[in-house]
Amino acid sequence: MDFLRTTVDLLSNENRVLFSSIILLTVVVIISIAFNSITNKYLKDDVKDFQSRLWYSNPDVDRVIDRYENTNGVNTYVTALVTLDLILPIAYSLLFSIILTVELTHFKNSLYFPRDMRLLPLFLILVDWSENIAIIILIKQHQRLKSEMVKVASALTTAKWIGISLTIILIIAIPVVDKLKF
Repeated sequence: MDFLRTTVDLLSNENRVLFSSIILLTVVVIISIAFNSITNKYLKDDVKDFQSRLWYSNPDVDRVIDRYENTNGVNTYVTALVTLDLILPIAYSLLFSIILTVELTHFKNSLYFPRDMRLLPLFLILVDWSENIAIIILIKQHQRLKSEMVKVASALTTAKWIGISLTIILIIAIPVVDKLKF
């Protein structure tokens, strides 16, 4: 019983946030490594998967899908999208939201930033999942693919990376603004 009480005491509010962040960061790293090792073993040379690009076009899609089809990697990639890449956006979005929430409540000069900004990373979950669905459609309907679908999938990938970049910039900017003490 003392062990449980000590554990609960150690996990005070601040420690819980830190502990949760460490767990989420660990999950993000493990899933990222697993996803990349599973999917990239089918891609060699200069071919990159869809999600590691900022933008892609019809010829890019053809090259990636052909490479996956030539190595029997299509099913593996789709399986990774609907399993690992279903969990990954939840983990990194929660991690970003926790960090932003802590910063927005801790730093005095965070008043320059709206409190609702901590919810921004949660929208990345929907964008990432939508990107996954669009990529699965690209892969499954490759032979009768329309360029509009490539544009939609590519735009979702771009939106995801812009959202992640903006979130990281916010995470860096909040303490910097606090240190500058406007």
